[in-house]
Amino acid sequence: MIRVFSSLSEFRADDPRREGDDQLELGRWWLAVDGESYAAAWAPGTGELYLVSHETGRVRILGEPMDRREVVLRMDGWRGVVGRRASVEWLLAQFPRGVKRATGGGIGSKGWSVCPTSLKRTFARPALVS
Repeated sequence: MIRVFSSLSEFRADDPRREGDDQLELGRWWLAVDGESYAAAWAPGTGELYLVSHETGRVRILGEPMDRREVVLRMDGWRGVVGRRASVEWLLAQFPRGVKRATGGGIGSKGWSVCPTSLKRTFARPALVS
């Protein structure tokens, strides 16, 4: 279930573990295809990754709670994506519902798409030539 709060203060008041200065900032300018922009962060007290809309102030929790290592693994390469058009769609594709990272580092799915094909092409890294 996607959880949305009307403001950052409502989000923090809902669970005191979300308070604190130890939030992991993950970029302040994630841009959607429709032009809306967001800031992203991770709350270590609850393990939640969340987006804050610059326009509305609404807070949206992404995916399931996870530890710092999991966030870092899923966000690999984010600095090269943030600030681009459709970067928020890339971010959302890293945390699809029903998908959990397998113990070997791969991704397992419960029937949900891991990443839309169009986004894979948009942000594909060049192949290494040996």
